[in-house]
Amino acid sequence: MVTHDSSPVVFSSGGDVLDQCLPHRGLRPGTLVEWVEATPACGASTLAMIAASRIMGSPASAGKCLVLIDGGNPHGQFYPPSALSLAIPADRMVLVQAKQGLGRADQIWSLDQALRSDAVAAVWAEVGDWLDDRDARRLQLAAEAGGTVGLLVRPPATARRPSFADIRWRVAKIGSMWRLELQRCRGGSVGAVAMVQLDANGLEIQTGATTDSAISASAKHESTMAGDLAHRLAHPMPGPVRKHVNRRVG
Repeated sequence: MVTHDSSPVVFSSGGDVLDQCLPHRGLRPGTLVEWVEATPACGASTLAMIAASRIMGSPASAGKCLVLIDGGNPHGQFYPPSALSLAIPADRMVLVQAKQGLGRADQIWSLDQALRSDAVAAVWAEVGDWLDDRDARRLQLAAEAGGTVGLLVRPPATARRPSFADIRWRVAKIGSMWRLELQRCRGGSVGAVAMVQLDANGLEIQTGATTDSAISASAKHESTMAGDLAHRLAHPMPGPVRKHVNRRVG
């Protein structure tokens, strides 16, 4: 995919401090990204949603939608107003909610179809530790085929497992900030660490302390509590299997 001036499309991954860690200074279409939680509900879903908002705000995503796949997070279901607060238009969001007892095969099928669609700019999903290597590879190929960015939020149990994602961040909450460690990066270097926090409106990622000494001192105070925006992302909301978000919250 190219823009009108033939320069490659690159989406922000949420803020300059994260983009600078990546080889293309952001996310290219067809990229699969994992946001792995260091602890449950630590805010990885929030950061992945901010990346989704940046993708949807790009001119390259005009006319395309964001698919949100709610797979039944034990900490609560996805809460659409939180995405609206990040300036993602309601009429460009499609929410897929898992019915109770929905099998793994159905969830993989939903992810695969959304990633392969040329009408979709990005897919945001919370994917449990049930994802095996074969299906992970299937999703990576689906993102490449559709030119779609996949933003997968993964639980702590997946941190040491092999990954087919192009990019993998490990996310830890430290006080009012997040510590992100780049654990996998195709075409780039792993091991980069960024400290980030949100502004008052939750719309931007601001650069925080990035020195080793600051990270070491802050790590002693690591908290399992996510911020207010992360709480709103996990607010319970009943709903059908599929529903355009604008019909529920518009």
